[in-house]
Amino acid sequence: MTEKNNSSTFRLLKSRRFLPLFITQFLGAFNDNLYKLAMLALIVYVLATGSSSEAALLSNIAAGLFMLPFFLASALAGQLSDKYEKSTLIKFIKLWEIGLMIIGAYGFYTGNIVLMMIILFGMGLQSTFFGPIKYAILPQHLEKDELLPANSLMEAGVFLAILLGTLFGAPLILAENGIVLAAMGTISIAVLGFITALFIPKTARAAPDIRIRKNIFAETRTQFREAKSNPIIFLSIIGTSWFWMFGSVFLAQITPMARSLLYLDEYGMTAILALFTVGIGIGSILCNRILKGQISGIYQRKSLVIILLCGIFLYGTLVWYSTAVEQPVDGTLISVWAFIQNPITWVMGLAILGMSAAGGMFIVPLYARLQHQSDPDKCSRTIASNNVMNSVFMVLGAVAALLILKLGSVLDLPLDVAEILLIVSLLNYPMIKILKPLEQDVPQSTSH
Repeated sequence: MTEKNNSSTFRLLKSRRFLPLFITQFLGAFNDNLYKLAMLALIVYVLATGSSSEAALLSNIAAGLFMLPFFLASALAGQLSDKYEKSTLIKFIKLWEIGLMIIGAYGFYTGNIVLMMIILFGMGLQSTFFGPIKYAILPQHLEKDELLPANSLMEAGVFLAILLGTLFGAPLILAENGIVLAAMGTISIAVLGFITALFIPKTARAAPDIRIRKNIFAETRTQFREAKSNPIIFLSIIGTSWFWMFGSVFLAQITPMARSLLYLDEYGMTAILALFTVGIGIGSILCNRILKGQISGIYQRKSLVIILLCGIFLYGTLVWYSTAVEQPVDGTLISVWAFIQNPITWVMGLAILGMSAAGGMFIVPLYARLQHQSDPDKCSRTIASNNVMNSVFMVLGAVAALLILKLGSVLDLPLDVAEILLIVSLLNYPMIKILKPLEQDVPQSTSH
């Protein structure tokens, strides 16, 4: 990274144009994952200690429910973000989060799986409305040469938040008085997020005269037509959607993989999730360093090649582990310390770290390109189109994972968590071909 790029990144972290938004989205992502991981740990380790297929089923249902609102409400979210002042909308969204966490606390206390899943859906809904705002507000506050550093920090922050939510979610709720601690924690973080949102500077209304269309499907079609009119924007949307589908499917398999394939306790599960999220953060920061703040797609396809190879490598280590390690006969789970003493673990860890770091390298330039090349008065709606496509891919990924599990059960085939990871890794190959046009240079002129 050049000295200028270092200075730009450091200035962003001190600037009111960026820091309050960064902290607000960090706390929101942290709370999403704290709640989700606590909920999954409570379900998998306490309420439903059945087979790996049952655990994988519940985990994939949770992933699908969280993403479904992005498909249903993103068109409306994009319109509202372009029509109204963005910082005010963020404040209302953070109040909404506080209410959800209060009801979610009751779900923890009663052990009501249905209620917890409903709250997870509600969290996905409030994230749907926050998503277009947090990305579209950046080009309104920042210069073009600040977009890549800002997106690098935002993505690293998101995955650091995922890491912290992962580290604390399962151990917190499974500890003594864990339900009370998890409930108090999620509510407190939501309140803190509302406070930081109060410091986000106001913006001009991007398109105050647009008419809000109540037919979300018609508006979604309109937004997609406009996105498709710019092939590079549309391919960027396809690229981000693929990344989130791959990531969501991968993350959904980690809990059942840790519990039923690697025989790990909740701390071992957390360690694997942590390694994946650390890799994403490393890749996000590394991307900004390598590109020196320039918006470029030169490393998009190379990153997918690394993800593909690491996915195949990971599958091989899982097969290797299953043949080398016997399942504990008394049901006792393996501790993190015992797990890391096995040499296979280190090979597995390198595969996960390489895969996730390549993912961070892949995603950051795509968001910067979407912001830079979108019309200023339609940026939120472009991001909303991106979120709709993201959700479609992610829901399809969750459905495909469920179908693979069901097919394995019905036909008595060896199709389980490891095979899902292999299949989704192999599907990176056609994406390498599809995204080739993204390697062309980004126009240097900008209307922002």
